[in-house]
Amino acid sequence: MPTRRKSAAAIRSQQTRFLVFFGAIVALVVLTVVAILPAAKPADDLPLCVEDQDPVQFQELQQLRPEGDGWSEGLASAYSLETNDGWDETASGIPLNNYSLTVAVPQENKDLLGCSIEIFYAGKTVEAKVTDTGALAPLGRALDLSPATWRAFGATSISDWGVRGVFYRFVTE
Repeated sequence: MPTRRKSAAAIRSQQTRFLVFFGAIVALVVLTVVAILPAAKPADDLPLCVEDQDPVQFQELQQLRPEGDGWSEGLASAYSLETNDGWDETASGIPLNNYSLTVAVPQENKDLLGCSIEIFYAGKTVEAKVTDTGALAPLGRALDLSPATWRAFGATSISDWGVRGVFYRFVTE
């Protein structure tokens, strides 16, 4: 029995339906990720700008301690899409981007994936979500901040942030 071939118009119609369906799925995934992760808010008080403008005030800001219980002290580095080994891949499966307040923790703490964390630095507190892990412990670091997170503290680049001492605590929801 001879097979019946589809016309070019029927094939284009089928391809168009597939692309519309695929586009809708991609849009749904992007909207879900944006809804799950906290959005970066512009920094009202930019402590890193004070570092250049008024070193004495900056020293005072660095001496500030967060209020409340449960804070740990540690070093925080910065990373981005360009410096992340897997580009936008993270241990949680949520893609790394430049706009969501997220952090990475040492690989040994992978059980913290999905947790919220408060980070305090120079008088400012930023809340982020743990979405990644990394080889931080051998470097003596407790956190690796995503672009939106280090920008929320006023840094303009990874090198601007460098590695800084911060206070942090995990938030129970």
